[in-house]
Amino acid sequence: TVHYDPNEQEKCVKRLNYSGIHLYQDIVCSMEQKEGYDSNLYFGYICEWRGVLENWLFERPHFEELKKRIGRIDYGEGNTYCIALYGKRLVGKGCLLKQMGAWLHTSGCTVLEFRGKSLDYRRLFEFMKIDKGNHYVLLIEDASFNYKVIEKMYRENNTGKKLLVITTSRNYYHLKKRYYLEGNPYEDYEVRDKLDYKYAQIIYRKLTEKGYLGSLSRQEAQGCAEITKYKILSNLFVQITYGKYFEKREQESLNDLL
Repeated sequence: TVHYDPNEQEKCVKRLNYSGIHLYQDIVCSMEQKEGYDSNLYFGYICEWRGVLENWLFERPHFEELKKRIGRIDYGEGNTYCIALYGKRLVGKGCLLKQMGAWLHTSGCTVLEFRGKSLDYRRLFEFMKIDKGNHYVLLIEDASFNYKVIEKMYRENNTGKKLLVITTSRNYYHLKKRYYLEGNPYEDYEVRDKLDYKYAQIIYRKLTEKGYLGSLSRQEAQGCAEITKYKILSNLFVQITYGKYFEKREQESLNDLL
């Protein structure tokens, strides 16, 4: 006989997970504890939560700008707001999304990440009603195909609690689908990765810290000048780490286009 008698909130979290929505605190607690984590981010692999927690990401100007925008959010008469991050491939939208999620968690919000295929917001609202928090954040990558569902969330969030939805999408899909969001409490934000000198300094110091300068000069001023010549991040990392996965992702993008 299986003796398992979860309380109502535990049942609610189980249903939430089954629908593909996971609590940030549960994701972090489930990580394997090991020393000497070496991220593959600079080789072109997708951003992982451990890379965020182990401080492998650059704190770009986008990060500071988004924190200011979140501080100015006006939910109006509703309970739901959406910030849609969009941009080209390989500009770091997923990294920025996770950075914002980790920061919002430390700011006292209950952060959740959608990892499923079909967004069942009813399970999310069910959880929000029974949970003790007041401010919630839902992170969704490649979200343009869920804009229609997010539109419904504006109308049906009757929890009495505030929900901030932060999404990422590529330029084409975002511009094609954003009409679902327009007219609701929402804003979009274009993510770019232009390597100016100020940004190059942030990158150079992080690469120095992690031991990934590669062929860059050991003199900071010279190294930063070299970084700016690559114009975008993917070019830079293909050069200094021979990041083959950047090339693979570009090829996959070309195959999709064809």
